[in-house]
Amino acid sequence: PYASLPKIRLTTVLQPKDNIGRESVRILFEKLENKDIHTGLQRIIQPELKIRSTCKSVL
Repeated sequence: PYASLPKIRLTTVLQPKDNIGRESVRILFEKLENKDIHTGLQRIIQPELKIRSTCKSVL
């Protein structure tokens, strides 16, 4: 059964969904207001590394 499996806390990269949503809406409104805006627009949203039990120092 599933309940008997060990609980493994995986190290993960967290994507800030709220920031991604806000930036998406901001870009959408910028494009609606200014139709000449560059279509290759890029925004960098910093992810966060959540270190759990599947990652350890090798030093």
